[in-house]
Amino acid sequence: MLEDANFRNISVDPYEHRFTYENEDDLFNYHKAAALVPFFTAIPDELHEKVVEKFKEIWYEVKKEKDENPLEVYTTRAFLTASK
Repeated sequence: MLEDANFRNISVDPYEHRFTYENEDDLFNYHKAAALVPFFTAIPDELHEKVVEKFKEIWYEVKKEKDENPLEVYTTRAFLTASK
């Protein structure tokens, strides 16, 4: 697709990152400002609180199961560079 748009020297590099959160609130607040924005715009306002509760409940269980404090989340992101 990028080549069709006349981009050249295309490079895609993975980047692994570890995020550390003290608790489920910290985790939620970070994602609320970024990754969860599309979900909250699609979900009716009256369901937002239920989604927040379920999100925190799931991560609480993950934390408890792994016995992690603080909670660690690993992600891999793709960084793309190209020239035109």
